[in-house]
Amino acid sequence: MTEHTSPVRHICKRLGPLWGILCLSFLALACRLGDLAVMPPTTAVPTPTETGQIEPDLDRPIAAALPGSSRENPIPVGKMAVTGRFEITLLQSLRGDAAWQEIHLANANNAPAPEGWEYLLVKVRVINTDSDPQKRYLGLHVTGDGRIVHFSFNSGVVSPKPPLATSLSGLEVSEGWEAYLIHLHEGNLMLVANDHTIYDPPSVYLAVNEGASITVDRETMLRINPTDLGVKRDDPTPFGQTATGEDWQVMVMDVVWGDAAWEMILDTNQFNNPPPEGMVYILAKVRVRYIGLAEDQQSITTQAITLLDGSGEEIKSPTVVSPEPKLFFHLYAGGEVEGWIVLQAPAEAKNLTLYFQPTYGAPTVNGRYLSLGQGR
Repeated sequence: MTEHTSPVRHICKRLGPLWGILCLSFLALACRLGDLAVMPPTTAVPTPTETGQIEPDLDRPIAAALPGSSRENPIPVGKMAVTGRFEITLLQSLRGDAAWQEIHLANANNAPAPEGWEYLLVKVRVINTDSDPQKRYLGLHVTGDGRIVHFSFNSGVVSPKPPLATSLSGLEVSEGWEAYLIHLHEGNLMLVANDHTIYDPPSVYLAVNEGASITVDRETMLRINPTDLGVKRDDPTPFGQTATGEDWQVMVMDVVWGDAAWEMILDTNQFNNPPPEGMVYILAKVRVRYIGLAEDQQSITTQAITLLDGSGEEIKSPTVVSPEPKLFFHLYAGGEVEGWIVLQAPAEAKNLTLYFQPTYGAPTVNGRYLSLGQGR
């Protein structure tokens, strides 16, 4: 009886050695990809029902976000991450006294961390993998369980040598130190990386601490309901009380008027100008908390608050350097900050109010009026 060999079987037999080589190549590629950040996160795929229609399965769990695509699952310590054209690897980190010793040695004029804060030093390797010689910019910041983004330019110190370069030409490599101010004892630290040559770049997260992970506390956020306090201009939120919108809470904590405000502003920067004739400076310290559920960071700056006169007309803010901390932050869900804003008004103005309106969202959603108190 003659044995019959199928064409497919015959081809497989002849390609046996080549097949082995291909398998090894795919295995090596898989190992390589295991060290990289892949985006975006995936979700479970719905399955067809008996009728042939694809319907959502509400009981099916959502697949875990891929490493680096969320704060819940950052790239592990020592692993390489990819954002746009950049490859980033965290090599070393120091914090607290250990970081301060290196910062002090780097430059004798570097100041100790302010009360309630400490330094974080990270040593990072960055590679621009693009062949284009044009320089590209990498944003590299830090966040933790304080749910605030810490920017390197806010540290105010000279980093140890070699300093990290984050503006690189094609195929250029930088390996060096970057300094940050973080809250004292802040945990779950991670780097936030963005290729800023890409429009609206997604963030990639790299753990600084082993096991770092941050989740959005949805239950707590959902229990905070908007109130009508401060919705109307003629009935602003009383001084020292909290106004709550859909996504934000805000409260005026302190107000400094006139000469006292000018002294603080002058102490901040000797080149600040005095108020125009007939005007006075007003410093307002506000507390802001982001209570929305968005996973990405939300900005809150002095532009979110305007000063209104008794008739509701806006009084333009002056251009001066504000005392620290200035109201300029990026927050994640649950993040809370305090900051100063500099205002000015006619010396005899009465019934002044602040109007809080974040960059995004309709006025009826988050817009709130706040009293400045002080009998004005």
